[in-house]
Amino acid sequence: MKLSFFQVAVIGVFALFAIAGVILFALGGAGGGGKADAAGPVLIWGTYDDGAVNRVIEDFRRVDETFDEVSYVEKNKATFTGELVDALASGTGPDLFFLDNDLILRHRDKIIPIPYDILSERDFRNAYIEGAELFLDSDGLVAVPTSIDPMVLYWNRSLFSSSGLALPPEFWDEVLVLSSEILTKKDQTGNISQSAIAFGEYQNIKHAKEILSMLITQAGGSVVSVQSNGGLASGLGFRFDNGVFPAESALRLYTDFANPSKSVYSWNRSLSEAREEFVAGNLAMYIGFASELREIRALNPNLNFDVSPVPQSRDGRVSTYGNSVGLSIPRGSLNINGAARVALALSSKEGNRLFTETLNLTSPRRDILTEASGDLFETVFRRAAIVARGWLDPDTARTDTVFREMVEFVTTGRLRVSEAVKSADRVMESLLR
Repeated sequence: MKLSFFQVAVIGVFALFAIAGVILFALGGAGGGGKADAAGPVLIWGTYDDGAVNRVIEDFRRVDETFDEVSYVEKNKATFTGELVDALASGTGPDLFFLDNDLILRHRDKIIPIPYDILSERDFRNAYIEGAELFLDSDGLVAVPTSIDPMVLYWNRSLFSSSGLALPPEFWDEVLVLSSEILTKKDQTGNISQSAIAFGEYQNIKHAKEILSMLITQAGGSVVSVQSNGGLASGLGFRFDNGVFPAESALRLYTDFANPSKSVYSWNRSLSEAREEFVAGNLAMYIGFASELREIRALNPNLNFDVSPVPQSRDGRVSTYGNSVGLSIPRGSLNINGAARVALALSSKEGNRLFTETLNLTSPRRDILTEASGDLFETVFRRAAIVARGWLDPDTARTDTVFREMVEFVTTGRLRVSEAVKSADRVMESLLR
């Protein structure tokens, strides 16, 4: 039987792992996973579609029968974290699980890091984008990167064309003009009938926290910063030498769009959720994740839209927000060696290409992202992935409250922008202690 390029590549990956001695890294006397040439039984948990993941596993089985005992269980995204914690506590958990970067801190004490003598920090940085470096820890890899989901700009071509616009904006000052003069429409009573962009509120903008995080990063700041001693601190209170606070600049830009006294006013809490408005054709620009493409298409097959990179600041840092996902080995795994082999195989170049293409995800690998793509949407997603950034979230639910209050303190007039940021900075600092 003639082997495909993918099959040859994966065989090479397995041979490399055996030579490198992956089987020797079982820590603390944990399970070894059987013979050196076998992955052994490896149970993977995640929230991806089980049919898609099992197709990937089946392709690996065609290469090497030692993958026969690798299995995947799809979990409900809403209950996944709770199920994982309970299962690990009772000793019934998986050998691998997919870890989002915003859950690294929550699960760090439950993870066995993959040592740097198996995949060095230098090799990691050469292989994967900067956004995936959140998985680097002092004693190894918290997870092996498998995908990145960057934020992009979805824009309604019909609304742009009818307003005499040929292209989407590249910079935020252009967005301000489009919102104040061209793309926002109001009826005779002053109610918004067509919005330029969904900015300013929190409760009806699903990705408000991520959008604000992106704006802060573009302004040169950070939500959470890593100190020289390895500790974490809130970056919301950071100030440049010229007295500018990036978080204040970001919050001011964001909330101005919900202020009726501002010329850029284009959004309020009476409107439907942002993506719903975009799918209905009432929103010209929607900032969402690359992974939303298929669902947007399914919700309205007749919607005439395109994607482009998110707008940038003319004098800021080129970036977008991105959610990195990787495979982690939990403490209590019965097959640490096999789990490591599977994780590294799925993140190898050809293994990751198969995984991301099958699941319609964006690869975190530099060598894949720099390849030409015949898909116009994928080209944009790859460009966005290279500049995507996330941050270490101490508690997703509580930081969601921090960001919501920061926005609503301003939009309700309870606090000035500077006061809202200072309040958020104090709470964030307490969460990181």
